[in-house]
Amino acid sequence: MTKKKVLLFFIILFISSCSETIQTNGLSNIIITEMQVKIGITTKNELNKKYGPPVFEGIFNNNILYYISHESGFKNFSPRKTKKLLILKITLDNDNKVKSLKKYTENDSENIIISKEKTRTINNEGIFLKQIFDNLRKNNLKN
Repeated sequence: MTKKKVLLFFIILFISSCSETIQTNGLSNIIITEMQVKIGITTKNELNKKYGPPVFEGIFNNNILYYISHESGFKNFSPRKTKKLLILKITLDNDNKVKSLKKYTENDSENIIISKEKTRTINNEGIFLKQIFDNLRKNNLKN
């Protein structure tokens, strides 16, 4: 009888380790597809009351709201993969009314432009060694 229990335990362990774990973040995919947003009429307060606060607001522009539905899955010892992704980008005017609305999926999510600003690139050659020698010099001065 104990051999059957041990065998059953290993079978359950094997089956559970091969199953896929699914994780969802943000709003439901159904809620985002059925959102009733009217351009020029719907306000930011109405969106907050009806659908809750956005997942995040524009970092560089406070007049942009993002509602996101993300579903990912993974199996043990395998990388996480995006199953479904839906992003709703809502741009507001100065009166906090919806100015424009755009939906993105996992296929075109790379086309989202968060900021038009570009970061400066600095040539870091030789700086690493200079910092090491400067730090060594500071430690020698303390002693």
